[in-house]
Amino acid sequence: MSLHLTESKEYMIEHLNNMDVAWKQYASFENGATTPNPTSFDSVVGANLTVTEASKYRDTYGAQVLLEATKNHYGQFNGASGFRRITIRWYFNKNNLAMAVGDGFRHLTLESTGGAVSRAIDFQVSNIGGTVSFKATTFNDAGGQTNDAFAIPTGWNEIELAWAAATGAATNDGVVACKLNGAAAFTSRTNIDNNDYTLAALRFGGHQGVDAGTSGTLYFDNIGYRRT
Repeated sequence: MSLHLTESKEYMIEHLNNMDVAWKQYASFENGATTPNPTSFDSVVGANLTVTEASKYRDTYGAQVLLEATKNHYGQFNGASGFRRITIRWYFNKNNLAMAVGDGFRHLTLESTGGAVSRAIDFQVSNIGGTVSFKATTFNDAGGQTNDAFAIPTGWNEIELAWAAATGAATNDGVVACKLNGAAAFTSRTNIDNNDYTLAALRFGGHQGVDAGTSGTLYFDNIGYRRT
C-alpha cells in the first residue's frame, strides 16, 4: 500500500512501529569491520568510532564511540539522500557517559540541503539540569529552531525518530516525532515550516560540541531507516 503525504504524517505520529514500509538496514556491524563497508558506514570521521563485541545490542558486534573533547567521531550514511521524510530506528546505551551540567554534543544529525541550516535536525545528548537527556533540535526554513528533550534511561534503549519536510511553501505541516522504547518521547510537532529541507546524509556518533567536562564511551547498534 502506498502512502500519501498526509497519511504518512499520521503514520509517523501514531504508528511508528507498525508502518507497512520495510526497514532498510543501515548498519548491523555484524562483520566486525571497523572500516567503511556495506554493512556499516559509507564513511567515517575520527579514529574513536569502532566496532566491538562489547558494544553490541544483540548478535555479535555493535558500534562504540570514545568521546574526546573538541573532536569529531562519527559514521555517515548516504542512503537517505534526497528523502523528504524518514523514520530512523536504532538502539542506544549511554554506558559510562559522564557530563557536566550544560554540556551537550550531537549524536545524530540529519544533514540536509536547501534550508537556512545545513541540518534538518540535531539529535543531541545533553546534561539538562543534572539529567542526561536526548534533545531534538528541529530547524525551520528561516533557521529558527524548536527543542524537545527527554531523559535517557540506563541500559539499552530503542529510539525511533520520524521527520518530514512540509508539503509546500506555505503549508507549515512539517513533522517531528519520537518514540523511546515504544512510547512517545515528547509531544509530536506537526506544524513546522521546513519545506526547504531535503536530506543529504545521516551522521551517528559523538561530534560537534563535545566539551572538556564530557567523557565516556557510548554504544549504539542495529541502525535502520525507512522512507515513511
